[in-house]
Amino acid sequence: MCAATVLAAEMITVKVPVLDVWTRKGSMFGKVATLKDGDSLQIIEKQPDGWMRVTVGEKEGYVKDTALLPPKSGGFAEAFKGMNVGRADASDASASMAARGIEPGARFYVNARNYRTDGLDEMMSARDAVAGPRFEEFIKQGNVGPAPK
Repeated sequence: MCAATVLAAEMITVKVPVLDVWTRKGSMFGKVATLKDGDSLQIIEKQPDGWMRVTVGEKEGYVKDTALLPPKSGGFAEAFKGMNVGRADASDASASMAARGIEPGARFYVNARNYRTDGLDEMMSARDAVAGPRFEEFIKQGNVGPAPK
């Protein structure tokens, strides 16, 4: 079975406070750009896994479709107003960001819950030490992915 991609080529305006564009699919890869509310990007291709290939200026990268969703109302939404976070709810999305150590949602999540931040700080430090080019080199060496059969 072959998964088809949808070519879109549409310009959109960012409607979330912060949107990261990644070099490849995943937040462990380097960033192409960080956009804010009101910035524009062009969607080149929508893929079945929820990732979209986009361009920002002359640069090409990837954005997860859910990262473009505006903040949910209710819950912690009011607490997030005016803050530099990708999603405005400290529920499932923020918990997920916290689990992966993604700033600034992770930081807000632990603060909103009055959790200690030392574990998050340690996790973020470890993540930052391997994210981007070091992670990509790790992949090239064949150290990530399914085990050979």
